[in-house]
Amino acid sequence: MSGVTKSHLQYRSAKQMHEALAALRLQCNSKSDFRYQLAAGVVLNAWIENERRLGYTQRKKFYAFKQRIMHLVTWAAEKHLPGVELWTEIVSNARLLFIRVDDVDFSFHAIPDTEKFCNSRDKTPVWSGVRLKPIAPIVLAWARACAMANEDR
Repeated sequence: MSGVTKSHLQYRSAKQMHEALAALRLQCNSKSDFRYQLAAGVVLNAWIENERRLGYTQRKKFYAFKQRIMHLVTWAAEKHLPGVELWTEIVSNARLLFIRVDDVDFSFHAIPDTEKFCNSRDKTPVWSGVRLKPIAPIVLAWARACAMANEDR
């Protein structure tokens, strides 16, 4: 990522936010669609956080997209998609939902009804430790490319 500065990853325009909102309205038919829509959720989370940091506290209402994330995760759980793992952890007294898609870990706070994804297995996966929000535009571009290539590996 040489040559990519922090300013490249900032939200100078709402282009990624608009793409993310549109992506979350699409029907999810494959693992690539699922990955793309989760990446869209990461972009919205990052955009909202940035807007709130700038003093636009009313942006919190945009968190309504988390209902869609729950719908997508439920769909993925029912489909038993290969390469997809779901689990929850309690972090700072709040339940955090993790979704691993082909070794990339997406995570979301405050997703409704995550209790149904509480760990029932002996060994809970371990989060990779990579935070996606700081690189949200790159994650979205990668997921878009995978979806366009219909890469469901």
